Amino acid sequence: MIMQEYFSGIKNSCHGSYIKHKLADVLTIVMCEVMCRMSKLCEIMVFAESRAEFLAENFGITKIPSKSTMSRILSLVDEKNNLKKER
Repeated sequence: MIMQEYFSGIKNSCHGSYIKHKLADVLTIVMCEVMCRMSKLCEIMVFAESRAEFLAENFGITKIPSKSTMSRILSLVDEKNNLKKER
């Protein structure tokens, strides 16, 4: 759970009433897939859905976010990263 603890320190800028998935869970899913050398969202989604039991047992992630949710969150993370690079 160390990875999720690290990610839990990242503030989710979404309005609380819209949050259905923890940001730390989404980032944990993405990091697991990136460590398996997956870089495309479609690959990440297939892997996450096929490894749902693994994610639940090892990280307590019981709901896999939809592709649109993953895309939206990753675009926000990417947008913030790009803003930091411009400064």
